[in-house]
Amino acid sequence: MTHRSARTQAGATLIIALVMLVAMSMLAIWGYHSSTANMRIVGNTQARVETQAAAEAAIEKVLSTSGFKDDPAATAQSTVDVKVNGTTYTAHFAKPTCYKAKVIKQTELDVDAASDAQCIKGSSQGGPMSDDDAGTAGNSLCSTSEWQVGATVTDPATGASETVNEGVAVRVLTEVVTASCPV
Repeated sequence: MTHRSARTQAGATLIIALVMLVAMSMLAIWGYHSSTANMRIVGNTQARVETQAAAEAAIEKVLSTSGFKDDPAATAQSTVDVKVNGTTYTAHFAKPTCYKAKVIKQTELDVDAASDAQCIKGSSQGGPMSDDDAGTAGNSLCSTSEWQVGATVTDPATGASETVNEGVAVRVLTEVVTASCPV
């Protein structure tokens, strides 16, 4: 009887060892799939963050040009190349949308500020307005306009695409903004 009992125990040990081997193999396969899925998620997130950074950098690049202040609608209709982490991205701009403009009153301007000089009526006809004109002059030559500027960037390696929209207020000559924005 002892001999038969030892045989039965050897068979049970083999079955338990095989079950443990299958369980450990399944655990290893699950770990592999889990780690590769996590790596894909991290890679996609990195590509998305880089394309978003490239779109924001492109918008800042366009907004900082002197041409945007002079004619926002014409300046931002283009493509701009920007470099982020060693990769060059091309940002494509849609036509910026002006959704509001407000004419600046003469009384809101500082006659001593160089930035307000182009806006003061009479500055091109012999200097800034006098104190007597300030209360009665009404509208200046400038308006504060609010624009929505959008850029779309696609990562050439991964195909990740990101669109960033940014609102910006710009002081422009009223004659420039009236063609593309309700005053």
